[in-house]
Amino acid sequence: MTIELPAELIDAILDHLARDFTSLKACSLVCRAWVVRSRSHLFETCSLAPNNIIGFCSLLHSCTFLHHIHSLDLFREVPHQNDHWFSDIDSLCRLTGIRVLQMTAKFVDASTLEQTFFSTKFLTAFPNVTHLVFSGLAHNALRQQLVPLLDMICQFPALQDLHIRRISPHLLFSATTAIPPRELCYLTLCTHSVGPILAWLHAAGHLRHVRSLKLPSMWHHEVPFANAAFGSTLNLHCLDIPLTWLLPPVQWRYAASPFFDLSLHLNLHTLILRDSTYPDDMMQALTRLDAPSLLECLAFALDLPSYRCFQWAALDAFLACPTRFPRLRNVVFIQTINYTVPKEDAFVRRVLPLLKSSGILHTKWLRLFET
Repeated sequence: MTIELPAELIDAILDHLARDFTSLKACSLVCRAWVVRSRSHLFETCSLAPNNIIGFCSLLHSCTFLHHIHSLDLFREVPHQNDHWFSDIDSLCRLTGIRVLQMTAKFVDASTLEQTFFSTKFLTAFPNVTHLVFSGLAHNALRQQLVPLLDMICQFPALQDLHIRRISPHLLFSATTAIPPRELCYLTLCTHSVGPILAWLHAAGHLRHVRSLKLPSMWHHEVPFANAAFGSTLNLHCLDIPLTWLLPPVQWRYAASPFFDLSLHLNLHTLILRDSTYPDDMMQALTRLDAPSLLECLAFALDLPSYRCFQWAALDAFLACPTRFPRLRNVVFIQTINYTVPKEDAFVRRVLPLLKSSGILHTKWLRLFET
């Protein structure tokens, strides 16, 4: 079959169909020239679980699309009758293109937890992973089980981006002297992981290498760890925190000052504030904001319907003041797509006329799985 369209245009069309697997499969049968591009989307992400691990390992010895697999979505249940297949390193090491590993572990038995998960050679099969997403779920019966999660992170020497999505309170981070991956600089942490991760990086002298940090609302016992870690000047470029961490001391009850002194983060250029609980405290927190002069982007991830009666005129005047943030170029309102997008977009632009006229006001709409 003769194709008259330029190769660049064909590639653009196939890229547009990236999530349409039915169409991609049909395109891969049109001609040989379309196969590689179609496969790059069809096999970019593979899912691996106890119920398909046997067939997956067998397939790895004969398939021709291994170099197209760049992301692995992994689910492991410990213990499981097929769990020993995850130690088939000869097969899994053929996945040399894996850069993103999304791993969910469900632990139901403490007696074999370390032997069947953390002590196997499975993790060493992916030395080129740069992005790790981890969720650890534990059965209630485990009763505060210590697990070597920090040592697990060190099994990925090329790791740059660590995303701890969820940690069961029954899983506790055991202490370690392991050195963090040298290139680790992006952190997204969840409740129960803030204290152990920050304390570990601080003790290893690695916290100064972190460029981007996203924190959840923390438990009372996690605050001292975070305070100790952030008591000195860091090289953060992007900080994503709940708005409540900027509230006055009266809101804290257990601290003499707000958690974040942003004046210490001299290179901070992006600040993302998340909140949907305290709309009345927004202005009080912002007026106390001692942001560095390099701040270029200020983003708000808010539940807009909860802010209908907010002091929008005061916020508009505050942010539009050129002397407040001299390098501010973008004020972004982030919203998940569970409301009518045009309606909310029009609302933001109507209540912030000064920012709108300055050209720095933007809106960003995310799907729920992107938040």
